[in-house]
Amino acid sequence: MSDMGMLRQLYWTRGFNKNSRQIGQLVFGGLCNEVHVRRIEFRIIGYVLLTVVSVTAQTSQTKVVPCPAKGVPAGWMTYVNRSYGFCFSYPPSYYQIQKPWLTKYTETKEYSQYILKAAREGRVVRLQPKQTEKSPIEAELDDQAFNLDSLARLAPTGIEGPPEPQQIGTETFYYYGPGGGGVAYADRYFLDVRGKTLSIAFEAGPSNIPSSETRSIEKPLLQTFRTF
Repeated sequence: MSDMGMLRQLYWTRGFNKNSRQIGQLVFGGLCNEVHVRRIEFRIIGYVLLTVVSVTAQTSQTKVVPCPAKGVPAGWMTYVNRSYGFCFSYPPSYYQIQKPWLTKYTETKEYSQYILKAAREGRVVRLQPKQTEKSPIEAELDDQAFNLDSLARLAPTGIEGPPEPQQIGTETFYYYGPGGGGVAYADRYFLDVRGKTLSIAFEAGPSNIPSSETRSIEKPLLQTFRTF
């Protein structure tokens, strides 16, 4: 648990306060992100018998998130990553894979191990179409710092330089589309999320490029992306 919203101790202090006739006080100690204090007193014949201080801490687990965004298509689901503070919505024709590191999804042992580590750290989500094993959507937050020039190493065949910027919704994404060489390519969007690199890949279908159905949801999905 992070220090945000952490309450380390809760205890009573007892004593007699000659100014307020206070015999009890509820005391919280610790670190809180946002603290709201409410003071409640119980009086009899003008004397304070008991004072209760109620502390409500807003933690990363209770913090209100800005998803779903306004204008999200009816029926869309929402993915919220509270560990890293981002969220987005996606069509109900997709479902979340619970074990995205399995080799049937990752193709190579090395990539399987990479995704397993990312999954354990809560940095990856794979959304699978309900009707086919093709054309999944995968969002993965890299543990390396965001560097636009370094993304050129991921450029498709025949494309040089870093991905092109695209303003979609409230965010500036950087885009790589299909390249040459006759291999399958995803439509891949990169985003700087607090100095880390988030990659959202819309994977290819049977024709080695994302299908028209997949491409029709790319921008509507990315428009729902929010950080918190």
